[in-house]
Amino acid sequence: MRRGLCTILGVQVLLVGVSLVPGCGERAGSYTFDTTLDETLDVYVHPTRRAVLELVATPPEALKGVDRFAGQGARYADLHLGNLGEEHQYLALAEGPDGVVIVPDGNLDLDLSNDRAYSFRPYEEGSPYFLSDTLVVAYPVDTGGVRHRMERKVQFTHKRGEGEWLRLDFVGHRTGDLDHLEGEPYGYILFDADNNGYYDHRDILVIDTNRDGAIDGNRNSVERYAMSEPFLLGDRAFEVIGLNSRGTRFSIVPFRRPFAPHDRLEIGEAAPDFTLKDVTGTVVSLGDFSGKTVLLPFWASW
Repeated sequence: MRRGLCTILGVQVLLVGVSLVPGCGERAGSYTFDTTLDETLDVYVHPTRRAVLELVATPPEALKGVDRFAGQGARYADLHLGNLGEEHQYLALAEGPDGVVIVPDGNLDLDLSNDRAYSFRPYEEGSPYFLSDTLVVAYPVDTGGVRHRMERKVQFTHKRGEGEWLRLDFVGHRTGDLDHLEGEPYGYILFDADNNGYYDHRDILVIDTNRDGAIDGNRNSVERYAMSEPFLLGDRAFEVIGLNSRGTRFSIVPFRRPFAPHDRLEIGEAAPDFTLKDVTGTVVSLGDFSGKTVLLPFWASW
């Protein structure tokens, strides 16, 4: 694994009440990291787009082998994976003798006649949501003019009944350590946030910036960064460059312009003020309760 060497001198600048941190200092090169795919990593990262697939009853004209689904109420979908728009990765969802099955075009030959059928299991008894067996999907990706065949393990979630839908989720994350920097390595996850099977500036880098061993990929986490967003490691500022579309390698270089870093709230620190409507529609602000104990219960709709 190739590494460059770089020394950054962090400087704090205060402007109109916001701490702006320029990534300044001597720039002597970049740090390059090779990622690994960890399919056992159980860390949730909030996606920017759920890959909900459009199911249609009429098979695509180019798709062969659909006769095997005669009388099974088959629906068809295109996965739309990879960055070659003219390529298709079709699948069929059908009522088999043992329940609903999913049949992807595993070898990309536009023929489902010999492809394997995968079954589903319910999330829990009586639930309308079903999870497929783990399966492998293939799709093409172009990296710098070179075509690669990608294969990833995925699972599908099938919502049955009224408002039926089918969603794809990749198994595992590309991960590694930002090492050869000062101090202990920073663990990270490279996340395909828009679930399209390749990596670009629209995806997410989640970094264990406080080195506590826990990586927080939730939507509002201070450890979650857009791939085009600068970030702080200690008092040094960096940005990502050279990310390849397979997500196997990327580099970071010193960031030289001012930016507002993510703020991490610590226990005992004053909470930032915010304003919203209560259940009666009255506008309230946290600042209205200054000096008082405030309990915020959080509820979800699911």
